Amino acid sequence: MFLQLLPVPARSRKSRLLFLAAAAALAIVFLVAAFRALPEFPYTFRPKPVGKESLGDQAGNATLGFQKILALSTHPSWRTRGLQTAANLSGLAIDIPTQPRTPEAFVEAFRSIGANDPNIRTPDLGSSRAWLAHLDLLKYVVAAGYETALIVEDDVDWDVRVKEQMRLISSTVRRFVRAEEAGERKVKTQEDGDGEKRDTEKRGEGKERGERKGVGGESERPFTTTWDILWLGHCGATFSPSSDPHLSFIDSTVCPPEQYTGWWAPSLRLTIPPAQRVLQRAGRTTVCTFAYAVTFRGAQNILSLLGSGGGEAFDVQLSTRCRDRELDCLLVNPQVFQHYEPPVNMGASSLIRLANGLVEGVDEGVFEGEMGGTGNIERSARCEALFGRRCLRRFWGDEEGEE
Repeated sequence: MFLQLLPVPARSRKSRLLFLAAAAALAIVFLVAAFRALPEFPYTFRPKPVGKESLGDQAGNATLGFQKILALSTHPSWRTRGLQTAANLSGLAIDIPTQPRTPEAFVEAFRSIGANDPNIRTPDLGSSRAWLAHLDLLKYVVAAGYETALIVEDDVDWDVRVKEQMRLISSTVRRFVRAEEAGERKVKTQEDGDGEKRDTEKRGEGKERGERKGVGGESERPFTTTWDILWLGHCGATFSPSSDPHLSFIDSTVCPPEQYTGWWAPSLRLTIPPAQRVLQRAGRTTVCTFAYAVTFRGAQNILSLLGSGGGEAFDVQLSTRCRDRELDCLLVNPQVFQHYEPPVNMGASSLIRLANGLVEGVDEGVFEGEMGGTGNIERSARCEALFGRRCLRRFWGDEEGEE
């Protein structure tokens, strides 16, 4: 006896297929829901989307709003180790490019440029080496194609609140540039958060002009790129409120005036009120290059003007070119960066003085265990990172007066 299989009606097959499809769909929905119910951490991390970083925020990033921070250094030492420790504390990213070796014959030849001209004061040996080192680093900026770079010397120091300071400077630079584009010579002190808005409204056309010049539009940079040099670290700069184009701004982190040190301190106390800084056109005299930012164009211009030597020192020639408006130079006064000094009684000295044979070399390893000081910086990043203390130096070149 045979069991005869009867054909399944077409309607029943269709119903079965629909049932299976619906069951599969429900299973998929169930699995997706179950998967989403599982905790993501620690398996995945999806940060919340954030809006476009503001220009002020960029000025407070790890490179302080510049494309790179580059340190000028010939070799590892207490200078570079302290620099990196301070950078770690402050959340800064500082690169130290390898400096090429310069033959002594080349240094001597560079020194002799202009020696036959009685009107030219030629550099000493230490200043010649430092000059050439700055030129090498500027060539590095150009070769790398950096739009902006902050160049610092390896013994430089700054306040632990440097990011806050640079945000203020960024806003002030942009206001200053827009004001100059609008043909204004003097701008009011920025005393509150809406100072930038009031200044633009006063001019009526500031934003439009800024956008045409690449200053106020979406492509604007934290400090713009309309200048050659933004001089942030120096050991003195002249300032005349009546003649130097400038913009004052409030900064509660400024060293108290009575504790200023340096050759320009008496004048500074008379011209800049407490808790204020000034962004100015570089005046008659600026000394030292502890920290200065350059644009790509600025680096090329400096190389063209200072690459052939013929002067007392790199900083002196830079100051002269800024004064004569051959370079477009902005300057912050008082300075934001200053050099750190180990205890003077331990025989510490600058590399320039050592190169010139003015002092005897000492074992610099001992400097890392003894706290020195930094003038004009209220909360030294080096001292807080290395020693957990403040070390405001109150007397120029003196071991006394440290906190």
